[in-house]
Amino acid sequence: MTDNEPEATAPAAPYRTPPIVILVQYLKDLSFESPNAPSILNQAMEVRQGRVGIDLRVTPVNPPIFEVVVKLRVEATHEGKTAYLVDMEYACLAQIGDVPEDKVEPLLMIEAPRLLFPFLRAQVAQLTREGGFAPLMVSPIDFFALYRDHTKKKATAQAGGEPAQA
Repeated sequence: MTDNEPEATAPAAPYRTPPIVILVQYLKDLSFESPNAPSILNQAMEVRQGRVGIDLRVTPVNPPIFEVVVKLRVEATHEGKTAYLVDMEYACLAQIGDVPEDKVEPLLMIEAPRLLFPFLRAQVAQLTREGGFAPLMVSPIDFFALYRDHTKKKATAQAGGEPAQA
């Protein structure tokens, strides 16, 4: 090779877009109630019973952009009295990249909520602390298991001729 010959360059790898990109995330709806305050606040650090419910909603905005909403409901009790109720909708706009069509729903129902969950969890902890109670650290949620259950129900409903519930 002489000094005048250009060096051979390897062909550039084609640019691939990420499978999912969170464009923006936001608190869509929030409610905190402590119906038995201030009397329940004496036992605020002793609240150990409750229920946590979670639901997901995916709405096309302008495909490949979708709104993904994680809805969380918490009911905490102490000695049979309601300590607090939390209803929260934490959402994002997610853009789907160049992926096969059969991968879009799992990305929106598993990966997007998994990416949002740490922020939702932090909001709940801060909210319950500001409400006068011990911060609630919501346990990690297996969004894959929720999706698997959703697809089973959907398949069962379609096999029986009934419309599937989202």
